[in-house]
Amino acid sequence: LLATGAVVYLNRRTAAEALLTGWLERRGVPAEMRVERLDLNGLVAQVRIGPKGRPDVILDRVEVDYAVGLPWSREGLGLTPSRVRLVRPQVRARWADGRWSLGSLDGLIEEFSRRPPRPDSTNPLILIEGGRLTLDTDYGVAPILANARIENGKLMRLVARMPRTALANGPVQGQGLVAAIDLTTVGDDVRLGVV
Repeated sequence: LLATGAVVYLNRRTAAEALLTGWLERRGVPAEMRVERLDLNGLVAQVRIGPKGRPDVILDRVEVDYAVGLPWSREGLGLTPSRVRLVRPQVRARWADGRWSLGSLDGLIEEFSRRPPRPDSTNPLILIEGGRLTLDTDYGVAPILANARIENGKLMRLVARMPRTALANGPVQGQGLVAAIDLTTVGDDVRLGVV
């Protein structure tokens, strides 16, 4: 038993990589993960989700702080994340016919959106730093750069901008288009600046 425990502990990074990528692949989502650090209260990794040649999500660095729930605790056995920090995440999405698509993640998002939220659960603090969304539309590709802070499922801060971009679809054309959004939530008030 001790030898088995030692082997699992020494190979914990490989086990964590296989666990997450296996879970995604069973849902039809190809993924790769490289764990840099894994211990009792946190994980640091690089993640690629989607096809190798054209991934839907690339996370240069994801940091997850969590608490381990023991079988006799109120939450039961499992992990409860308290903070997720995404550094330079790159996301490829599609907006067409009034619908969003995140490619290989669409089925997984639909699966989670059908589940009712647990009333006693709290959502982790999510920090997005240096994010880049590549949005494919019928008018062309719009790059969007963003930083965000989400607390308990509520968007508290968002600074996003679209650098100078050309979009066109038939006779509708736009050159040198730029946009910026600055959103701050304080209590129940939302302050929004759009340029």
